[in-house]
Amino acid sequence: MAERLRRLFDCDADPVAIAGCLAGDPVLAKLVVARPGLRLPGAWDPFETGCRAILGQQVSVTAAIGLAGKLVAAFGTWLAEPAGGLTHVFPSPAALVEADVALALNMPRARGAAIRALAAATLADPDLFAPAESLEAAVLRFTALRGIGPWTAQYIAMRALKLPDALPVGDVGLLRALATGPGRPSPAVLLARAEAWRPFRAYAAQHLWAADEAAARRAVRDRSACVPRSVLRANLAAGRGRGFHAGSGRGSTRQARRERAHQVPGHLCQRPRRRDLCRRRFRAVPIDRPVGSSALCARARRPGGWLDHEWRHTLGCAARASGSSPMTTAQFLLLLAVPIGGGVLAFGALWLSQRAH
Repeated sequence: MAERLRRLFDCDADPVAIAGCLAGDPVLAKLVVARPGLRLPGAWDPFETGCRAILGQQVSVTAAIGLAGKLVAAFGTWLAEPAGGLTHVFPSPAALVEADVALALNMPRARGAAIRALAAATLADPDLFAPAESLEAAVLRFTALRGIGPWTAQYIAMRALKLPDALPVGDVGLLRALATGPGRPSPAVLLARAEAWRPFRAYAAQHLWAADEAAARRAVRDRSACVPRSVLRANLAAGRGRGFHAGSGRGSTRQARRERAHQVPGHLCQRPRRRDLCRRRFRAVPIDRPVGSSALCARARRPGGWLDHEWRHTLGCAARASGSSPMTTAQFLLLLAVPIGGGVLAFGALWLSQRAH
């Protein structure tokens, strides 16, 4: 038990040697100083970690966590004495080897087949998650299974096999954390750059993931701070009792989860009901308020309508930050009216010509 816990919490790592190896990279040097002694989390159940790695293919971390919860609820074993929110045990390989995981979780069948293949391989080879001779041997062991590619194999080697040089090269979070002015590096550029991180590439990945998560949280806070406090208070007061707050109206449970996860004010991320949109869309909005033209496309999917007050202010902040020229609402509506009017006239002429014939 003690050895298992030491592997889980990476107690045998040498933070001094890891920091000395990664300090040569200009990006990682700052991250190591910001988070000294960052460890590489292990896995209590290697099979569960492998399943979670498959569920996390091409989806966000939040979506992968949700899929794992559905998998446990559908195929897990009930605890005889639930402890608080803990009610199930993760399903065993025998429970998943013949299960229709794709149907139960409403996900691609290839991913469900990969989980069944991993379960069958675990039953056939009890040493599937045993320590490997090298990283290459571990990657070949898992990529031989159906539906498991290099990213998943590297992640399993990092978490379950505790190989410190594992690196999921194509991970979007790693590429995003290393993005510069020209954009994100390609996986090939990341692989070449990571040669200097050996033999601690897994720790470099952990630092980059932590930095990417911190940057995402800062972006959410900055987006919320761009809206004036007076507008926030006015919108919260206007939405009280009409579904604009977490905990009121339909979808309040989902909204509460989103707010706890992202720390975003309720009126900025909860979609109002249709009748509320009709009431508030054009209320108290100056017609000549400048709106950044570069941010108009990003506003199209936002709740609250094109002329919603707080988002008009947010778009103005985004336009000033990007250096784009502002466009008044009247100019934008006039710009929209020209193609729409031309289309109506063309349709009317076509209809009249058809009736004449």
